[in-house]
Amino acid sequence: MGVGLSGLHCISDPHRKWISSSVAFPYWCDTLATLNDYQVNTLGEGKFVDNLILNNGETATFLYVDDWSRPVYKLKSGTKVCCVNCDGTYLHTISAGSGEPDSPIRDEYQPTNKTSIVEELPSTQDFTFDYMFLDRLRCDLEYYFGFGNRNDKVLHYLDVHNHIAEMKNRLDAFPKDKRPEWLTEDDISNYESRLTA
Repeated sequence: MGVGLSGLHCISDPHRKWISSSVAFPYWCDTLATLNDYQVNTLGEGKFVDNLILNNGETATFLYVDDWSRPVYKLKSGTKVCCVNCDGTYLHTISAGSGEPDSPIRDEYQPTNKTSIVEELPSTQDFTFDYMFLDRLRCDLEYYFGFGNRNDKVLHYLDVHNHIAEMKNRLDAFPKDKRPEWLTEDDISNYESRLTA
């Protein structure tokens, strides 16, 4: 188990070394360390994540939770896989170099139980990235209607209808008490009405 950001190794992977304990980390590292401490402590008690039973009858053994809150498992063959949904429902292989999810594995190696095994994250779950990405989509639309001359190539999703649909999906994904004040469903509807203007 790691000692946090004040020490020399990472919480979720004791084999990965930090460059130095004196390196200044951004403020979100404290949140990540707190979240990983929660996961590591709870993992020790076996409450947060469990092994998975696969469609072929084998068991995927839980190893750890990576820095992006994805549970990592080891198959009988020794291959490491991770769940991109962060809940043990959809497994991908892991690239050897970066540790990033590579490609989905075959159905026979997917979990039989498609319901979530991972409990809800603590209430300290951070939506910073979700807010930033939703605001990026909003800014793309503002540019699209302004200096972008309604050119779909300036949009992240390269099609204004898909772009707006994704904004609606991302806004709906927030819990009611965590929705941004700077973008509402009415604002997105106003963007849609500007399409016909």
